Order: sequence, then structure tokens, then C-alpha cells
Amino acid sequence: MATMRYILSVANRCWWAASVRDRTVTRRDLPREGKDAVESTAQRAATALAELGYRGEGLCLALSADNVLTGRIDAAHLPRRERRAAMVYRLEDELPVEAERLTADFLPVVAGRALGAAVETDRVRRLLDALSAHGIKAAAVCSETLLAAWRACRNTADQADYVLVVGHDAVQLLRIAEGVPVGWQSAADAGELLRRLEADLLAQPLENLPPRVRVIGRPDDALCRALADGVGADITAATDNPPAEDEAALAAAEQLAGRGAGWIDFCRDRLASGSLLERLSGYVKAAVLLAVALLGILAGLCLWRGERYRDLASRHEAAQRTVYRELSPQAGTQQNVLSRLRSDLKRLTAVSGHGADMPRRPDALETLRTVAASLPPQMRLRVTQLRIDPTAVVLHGEARTHGDAETIAAALKRQGLAADAPSTEHLVRGGVTFTLTAAPPAADNPASVQAASSPTPRPREGRP
Repeated sequence: MATMRYILSVANRCWWAASVRDRTVTRRDLPREGKDAVESTAQRAATALAELGYRGEGLCLALSADNVLTGRIDAAHLPRRERRAAMVYRLEDELPVEAERLTADFLPVVAGRALGAAVETDRVRRLLDALSAHGIKAAAVCSETLLAAWRACRNTADQADYVLVVGHDAVQLLRIAEGVPVGWQSAADAGELLRRLEADLLAQPLENLPPRVRVIGRPDDALCRALADGVGADITAATDNPPAEDEAALAAAEQLAGRGAGWIDFCRDRLASGSLLERLSGYVKAAVLLAVALLGILAGLCLWRGERYRDLASRHEAAQRTVYRELSPQAGTQQNVLSRLRSDLKRLTAVSGHGADMPRRPDALETLRTVAASLPPQMRLRVTQLRIDPTAVVLHGEARTHGDAETIAAALKRQGLAADAPSTEHLVRGGVTFTLTAAPPAADNPASVQAASSPTPRPREGRP
């Protein structure tokens, strides 16, 4: 199904709106009620477009020749950077308006020169704002004359020297070279048109005469006779001789389809349609869609990996249960093997006295090594009895004097044994007997660990 395209032509005296589908043009004329009645005409244009099926899509705004300023500039020796700005300032020399007030575009360069077209920015901006207030959005701003002429210049096999566009109020004469307009003149009647054509031929003679003139629109017989009798022009018109407005509407549909019809488009800089966000809305929407698609893909990958990890975890848990049943068949089927192993570990550490929440019981062998290491190696003594309990260490022995017994108690304290003062008795044959009571060292006492790890020579026994 062909897409419907819309065009709105703006002139000082008459506007017209048209829809194009399958090369069929449906047009509505909108005469202006007054010179400055832009708002009311815009309202009627919105109504006419709505009747044609317009629903707010971007249309082509075609400006009549009286809204477009033209001039031919030298396109040679332009700077590579800011080339367009340099062309605008050269066009300023050909126009009665400052470059800062203009929005310009240029046709292709032919023989080192280019035809430039410009509009007053503020004037067209007010027009676009008035149309936007009534729901009309312009996707392209072109020249109605150039749109109609573009249709005539498409066939390179039948090139003309001039294209004559016949409009409502005036005729536009475009000089063509290499299929591109290189000159533009306007005339109100046949006599003025003939004078302008003769002057142009004198300024730039043609290699082949008579001049070939392609007519767009419906000229009257007086105009054709004036051209034929005055300069002997070879006049060619379209077979069905459609109105120039229909030719412009067909070219506007090509422009909206992205085919670059009409050579120029003023929809740039300050005349660009909408705000920056609106102009980039298509790109923003595409970026948002791509971001959403990317997030969806990432979410899908995460879900897929999560399912894989869940499957791997289930298989490992099943393998754990299998191994646990093989090692502990009496335990039955366990759903959570890790929890059961932790419970067994806690129970076993509690039974052995090494649980994290229970104090560690002292080791008797470590206590024995600590007591043996604490006995002074140079002292003559005899150990007659040594009893090691979980809560106490009792040492019975014989020494030469009471001071030796005190020395032994001090040595035990230095090794981490909380020894009490010794009790002693004199022996009949000489010397004393002593009894020492001490608490066993703690399991994490550094003194006991050091005494256990460092070898100490055993004390020699002897009689006092």
C-alpha cells in the first residue's frame, strides 16, 4: 500500500494543500483573507489537510517564488572548513538582506558557479510556529518553483535550455545547464518575460539556437506566441499539460520519500523542525529500543546461567547424599548432607572437649613436660610422687633446704603453674620433705607451649 504524502504551499495571495498517493494529487485552494491573516489561514489549512487525511505526520512546506531570494555566486577558492558559511556570505553580496537574517541552501555547482536560494529566517520561523500551533509539522521546507522544475529536469535525455514554470500570478524562467538550474528570473506578463529572456541570451549566448524551452503548467496562447515570435523558442510542454502545482506536489512526495527532490531544503539551522529532542526523537527511540533489547538479552542470559548453576548445585547435592549414604548407611537418607556434617562435627568436638563453646581440658602429658622443665637442673632434689589431675598438680619430694623448696615453687610459677607456697618438714637424717600444689596450665598458655616445645635436660637425682 502506497504511503500518503502531504504538501502545503504558502504564497502571499493564495495557499493550497494537497495529498499525493500513487501519483494522484488531490488539492485544496485556500485564498488568504488578508495580508497578515496567517493565523486564520493556518487554521483553514489544518482543516483542509484533515479532510485530505492528514494526521500530524511531517509534510513538505513549499514556498512560492515571492518568498525566496536567489543569487548566483562564484564557488571557486572556498575554504575547506566552513565552506557553507563562506558561500552564504558570498550570497549576501547578491541579496538586499544580511547573511545573519537568512537561511540559505545551494544547488549543485556548475562551471565553478552555483545558484543559491535563501529565505528570511524570522519570517519563515513565525510561519512554522503558526502552523505548529494548529498541529501541522513541516519535515521539509522547499521552493515550489524548484520542485516543479525538478520534475522537468529528471529526464536527462530530453534536456532543455530553459524551464518555464507558469504559476497563479507570475511565470518563473529558470536557465538549465547540465540538468541543474543556474539562473532564475521572474516575470509578471509575456512582455516582461520576453525582455528578460533576450537579456539573458545576450549575456550568456547559447551554442545551439533556437533555445529549447520546457513549459511546466498551463501557459496562455499569448505567452507561447511571444516566445516563438520573439526569440524563435522551441517550446515543449507535457503531454497531459498538468498544472504546475500538481508537478510540485509530486516532487514534494519524492522529497518526503528521501529522494532529494527540488535540490534544496531550508529545513536546517533555526528552521529545523521542532526542538533538538524532537529532531532526535527517532534516534532516541531507536536507542531506547536497543537498550531495552540489550537488557532483555542480558536478563535472559542471567536466567539461563542461573538455571545452569541451579542444575549443577542439584547434581552436586545428589552426589553428596550418595557418598554420605555409602559412608554412613545407618544414617538413612539425608536431604541436607552439609547441615548433618556440621552437626556431627559440633557433637564430636563437644565430646572431645575441643568445642568452640567449651573450655579446652589441659593435656596431662603437656603438664608433665611443663613440670619437668620447671625443675632447676643444678639443684639436688628427689621427686617421690607426682599426681596430675584435670584441676591440680601435686608434687612430693625431698630437697636440701627450705629455700630449695621455695625455688622449685617459683620455677613452677614461671612455667605457668599457679603453685602455692610449699609445705616442708625436716628429716632425721638431714634435709627436708616438701609438698607443692599447683593448678595445671591453660591450654592456650604461651609459657606452657614454649616449655613443651623446648627440650630441657632431665634433672639428676641424688641424695642430700
